Amino acid sequence: MREFMSAPQVHKAFEPTEFPTPPKRSEANARWFVCDALQGKGKAISFPARSLTHPSIEQRLRNSVEALKPIAQQLPSTGGVRGYKPIARLQQDLGDIFSHMYRETGVYTEALHENVCSIVNAENPSKTCGKGR
Repeated sequence: MREFMSAPQVHKAFEPTEFPTPPKRSEANARWFVCDALQGKGKAISFPARSLTHPSIEQRLRNSVEALKPIAQQLPSTGGVRGYKPIARLQQDLGDIFSHMYRETGVYTEALHENVCSIVNAENPSKTCGKGR
């Protein structure tokens, strides 16, 4: 837990604010990130790195959620030990919401990475700066 708490905060562009995120928003956030990185003047900017050998954690989490959802829906919604009923009820009530959030966060992060790569690989990446968010 300590490692997580002391980890540097990633750039705010990597934190989705609406689900599903409109493509224009992920494009604008990619510009925001790239421009901050280009104009940072030596200031460190943290970001989640894209994995080169495995699917991203967001994609793996999204795939896991999508694979487990049909199994979870077939499980009985009643029964179990009495002490766990409030937890089971909470999980039942919030499960679809969290599944949606995990799935959409993965979609957003993948779109953001693609947009960042497109900007960075353009002929003149700094030209995109100043176009607003």
